[in-house]
Amino acid sequence: MSSYFSVVYRDLVKSITPVLLRKPKMLAWLNVLVSPIEWLYDAFRLNRLNNLYYLTHNSQVYSMEAVLNDAFDADQRRIYISDISYPEAVWLYLAAELRPVPLYTEAEDLPVILFTAEEIAAADEADVFVINVPNDIAHAPGYSRARIRALIEKYRLPSMSTYSIVTF
Repeated sequence: MSSYFSVVYRDLVKSITPVLLRKPKMLAWLNVLVSPIEWLYDAFRLNRLNNLYYLTHNSQVYSMEAVLNDAFDADQRRIYISDISYPEAVWLYLAAELRPVPLYTEAEDLPVILFTAEEIAAADEADVFVINVPNDIAHAPGYSRARIRALIEKYRLPSMSTYSIVTF
């Protein structure tokens, strides 16, 4: 930690007190008076460390994985984020484009799936990414889906509106 934020109040009390007044009872009384300031100082340092951690992590996948692994799986770091798999699109062409798309019958057993506009709109609202959590972490005492969601909500981009948590 930086030397700007390194203050030992007990040493400071002792060094500022005049030599004639440095008796055990007087130093104990001054330390009692300084103890609320020490408590505030410790709260300030903890808040500063949390803010520095927050500033060093962002919404990139590797950074969100690091945050989740720091919180839930610091030793083995098995939590990872993956994209959802989209089905391959089938394009239909005009006859003039000379790029035919074979459409099979049910008897040929090679289906080509065509989607309606409503199905495409529903696919756009589907999960954008998936958080993969091992089963043993999902059943550990400190784990909760709400805590994972809170961490993801803190770091994710607003455009990444939906996601899911999957155990493996």
